[in-house]
Amino acid sequence: MRPTLPIGVREWWRSEFDYRWMPAFLERRNLIGLIKWSVAGWCATFGLYGALLQFSAHGPNTVWQRIILAVLALSAFYAAVRWPTVAWPTERRSLVFVGWAEFALIIGILGGADATNSPLAGSGLFIVLGIYVTLLHSARVVVAHLACALTTITVATTHTLLAQPHTDLPLLAARLVILVGLITLIPAILHIGLQLLKDDAQGSDRDPLTDLLNRRGLNTDAVRMLDHARDPETVVVTCLIDLDGFKALNDRNGHAAGDHALRSVGARLAEAIPRSGLVARLGGDEFAAMAATPAHNVDNLVASIHNAVHCSHDPVPVTASTGVWIRNGPLPVDDTAAALAGELHRADLAMYEAKNAGGNQLVQHACHAPQVGVRKRAYDNVTPIAHFK
Repeated sequence: MRPTLPIGVREWWRSEFDYRWMPAFLERRNLIGLIKWSVAGWCATFGLYGALLQFSAHGPNTVWQRIILAVLALSAFYAAVRWPTVAWPTERRSLVFVGWAEFALIIGILGGADATNSPLAGSGLFIVLGIYVTLLHSARVVVAHLACALTTITVATTHTLLAQPHTDLPLLAARLVILVGLITLIPAILHIGLQLLKDDAQGSDRDPLTDLLNRRGLNTDAVRMLDHARDPETVVVTCLIDLDGFKALNDRNGHAAGDHALRSVGARLAEAIPRSGLVARLGGDEFAAMAATPAHNVDNLVASIHNAVHCSHDPVPVTASTGVWIRNGPLPVDDTAAALAGELHRADLAMYEAKNAGGNQLVQHACHAPQVGVRKRAYDNVTPIAHFK
């Protein structure tokens, strides 16, 4: 019979770890800089380790070994300089960095095995690398890292025992137990804890019915988005969408039909905005959408958001009153939390105008008219009412 993993381990192994979540979490708490400097410190430490081995009487034996170790040390110093000065890496670049770090550690530790009395020298760097992998990558990447670390330590230990047959075995074994324990237990425990933390954090920021952001999640993510929307050419679009006659829909068709309508509308709104945009369910039948977009795209974006609500193929089709606040250029204040409240309030006023006009309407306000034909755009199933201030 084929062996199977325990249920908890199997779920952990198959779980997906959202790479974007942790950088966003760290950025919200202003910790990105600290992490980048910590990684830079790790790179500098490894570079120094490789450089010092070059001067050991028992270091690399051949010219090629010395050249490879020197190249790795130089690349580590280069990475130490680059990490604090460049943007946070994409998932692909992060995996490339992990692959380089694993390879560099393997070569550095095995290349310096003759210069050390035990495999402990340099192996401790696997602990810090393991923490990095645990913070940002999936269980499979963590396991691959542990396999590399344990294999390297095993080979280095074997080499030490063959080269130095009179090694104090109990002392060596005690050191190995501590090292292997730190290398394996820290990533495993930390990764499980991060999964729980991520689930709790996402749960507190998400609407359980639609899996969109809730009001708290929108406030958190929108502040960050507005902080980056400082380009004078960027237009910030804020929409408040209120479903028409939703209470009557619930009374007439039941709450199950109402929940289905909310989930369907939420899913279509999420598809209608750019990946950098935000969609939230604020409660009841009210949704919000925000996006920073080039001015020439405002027309299409507003149309996509409003038209995403209605679908004739739904079991119970719905329409919405949509209020839009369009801001050309940067926010006029430094307090982005206060600015967000102002953007939502202006979109809310526009939404109530649409509601009072009979529903299934789109009302737009702007701080000044964008350089696109928003006022003349024809929308599906809606007569736009546009006002500009």
